[in-house]
Amino acid sequence: GRPKNYSYITNSGKSVCKVRGFSLNFKNSLILNFDSIYSLVSNLDDRSSIPIYN
Repeated sequence: GRPKNYSYITNSGKSVCKVRGFSLNFKNSLILNFDSIYSLVSNLDDRSSIPIYN
């Protein structure tokens, strides 16, 4: 199946972030974005979290 969460940067520099189950409104997109996903995935610390507000 397809991934539930993904984030990427296009050749033009636009970042795209899709997370199933979260509304990526303006407030959430300031917190949950390519950089935060990348940091979370590449970080070896299991205690990392991103606060999300609906």
